[in-house]
Amino acid sequence: MTRRGARTHSRYSFQMVPRPQSSAAGVLALLTEQEPLLKQHALKTLISLVPQFWAEISEHIALMYVLEISSQYLYLTEIQRISL
Repeated sequence: MTRRGARTHSRYSFQMVPRPQSSAAGVLALLTEQEPLLKQHALKTLISLVPQFWAEISEHIALMYVLEISSQYLYLTEIQRISL
């Protein structure tokens, strides 16, 4: 009998465990994509990554600010929260 979500192979049970995020680089890369939805997703996701990856994210504050000013994004309060 296996737990829900577990994969079995012969007599061994394997459970998928999320890997801890080791960098914000992938999310930051989305900021340079053409698709506005990807940029929006990146901005939303970065909010939760700030405590752990502030040093990495802080290097891109200017880019996030430009995205805010030059587009229809309504995330000014979130960007201000990041830059504090």
